[in-house]
Amino acid sequence: MKRPQLTRRDFLNGSILGAAGMAVSSMAGGYPFRNFPGLINAGGGRPSPTGAFNPFELCHGVMGGQSWDPPPASGDLLDCIILGGGMSGLTAAWKLRRLGLRDVLILEKNDRIGGQCRSLTTQSGLLASQASAYASIPYTRILTELYTDLGFVTGTTPDGGPLINENLLLKPPYARHWIDGTWFDDPWLSEAALDALPFSSALLADLREFRDIVEWWYDFEGNDGKPGFASPIDDASHDPDILWLDNQSLAEYAAYEGIDPGVTEFLDPLLRSVFCLSHEELSAYVGVDFLTSEILPGDESVICQQGGNAFIAQKIAESIGASGICLNSFALKAVNSGDEVHVSYLEDGQAKTIRAKSAIYACPRMMAPYLLPETSAPPKTGSRFEYGAYIVANIETSETPRDLAYANELHGDFFFTDFTLADWASLEDPVNAPPARPNVLTVYAPLTGAGRRMELLSTPIETYEEMIFADLERVLPGISEIATGFDLFRWGHPMVLAKPGMVFSDLRTHAKDPVGHIHFAGHETEGVPYVDNAIMAGARAAAEVAERLAPVPREALGRSG
Repeated sequence: MKRPQLTRRDFLNGSILGAAGMAVSSMAGGYPFRNFPGLINAGGGRPSPTGAFNPFELCHGVMGGQSWDPPPASGDLLDCIILGGGMSGLTAAWKLRRLGLRDVLILEKNDRIGGQCRSLTTQSGLLASQASAYASIPYTRILTELYTDLGFVTGTTPDGGPLINENLLLKPPYARHWIDGTWFDDPWLSEAALDALPFSSALLADLREFRDIVEWWYDFEGNDGKPGFASPIDDASHDPDILWLDNQSLAEYAAYEGIDPGVTEFLDPLLRSVFCLSHEELSAYVGVDFLTSEILPGDESVICQQGGNAFIAQKIAESIGASGICLNSFALKAVNSGDEVHVSYLEDGQAKTIRAKSAIYACPRMMAPYLLPETSAPPKTGSRFEYGAYIVANIETSETPRDLAYANELHGDFFFTDFTLADWASLEDPVNAPPARPNVLTVYAPLTGAGRRMELLSTPIETYEEMIFADLERVLPGISEIATGFDLFRWGHPMVLAKPGMVFSDLRTHAKDPVGHIHFAGHETEGVPYVDNAIMAGARAAAEVAERLAPVPREALGRSG
């Protein structure tokens, strides 16, 4: 059904595609590419520049064999060049500056920093997340250090933990569940809420038993004296039981423990939303680790603001300063040259090459073989990271649907897994806020299975619109009548897939190994797609650089996490 009052915008990896009626089916047979000065076609020749800067087209052009003939390196010798201005690259720059290295430059291909941690101002003026929604209360030294510097930490709790500014904490209720035509409260917050689920007594008993199993793993210590679960992941135990757990899917592990399959099926929408993997595909190690913060009693709140984690990225960028960030700068190549690293990039349609004592690669790892000639050739087969594909949609409404929570999970045959309310995090009392207020529903739809990226590229915005509204009408009747805007975000490779065996694999373990003076950040080095892991990886890479360039006390490097 066409909704004439609806404004529509379509984004690919955060870059605007066009308005209503635009389809991208023309991309299904190959990726378009606009040419720029210095570009060399795979077949030879140097075409003249046409069109506007498009990071998506540039990425796929490079992967398709396009190359550059950049000029020789010139300019002042920097301390470090960071490729990528997502959360990991931003954190690396923040940490380097904290350790005394001031000549640091971030190259970011987009017109804004943040990567998946970006927000969008909707037609009605509300701020909504494009992807990453919230972050954990700091549980490591690095996270506490960063959030203290950003002003999020206001003191210390009685048990010595960080006290977070209450205005940054998400207000309850945090989640509701749609099951068989009815909304249910979050079952993990109370025994009464768990008992209220429309399940058999046997299944409810297994839900409780599985919670006990997760709690047992929470305190697990390996035969090497290390905790079973740690951040960074390399501080975790390599006990055989831990390695065995990582090699099972969560569904397989639950079956091994004699748990009813309905337990992990109930958890499935949440798991797919967070990891882009079903309970039958997700590593049991990753699933158990995640569930310790989701189903065990404790401080259930998270750090969250209107617009999602964009506010964290923006705060870090402000601490770095505009002079340390170069936007619309597409990295072409980084190579070691003696004691230097030379980085070529495209800025304002011109290829440039600059010099530094070191570099940090904080782009998606899948691009590394194309941008870093000293790494392995672009892999066509064999061991490599796999990535999920995602659809995120923001639906503007003239009023707010009643009786919802911040996150609303859908159980059953739905295209998307859950949706959040954009203004929830900014309200002191969201439960009693007037429903007449406009709002934005942010819908998360992980795409799974073969061909998911081509589907993402070739499906018109109207098709996704119809699928999403059809699901919303089932749980929020009349939502189409109050909808005023529809923004679609297509994310082709936003997160690494934490499948069985990946976390403790050689692929993941060695993903952080430096190549000469080039170091690696990014959530792939931790193996699990948390924003916390992106932060940890950026800080770790910065510490490696600082230890070589300007030795400082080991404590200052944050080696303990």
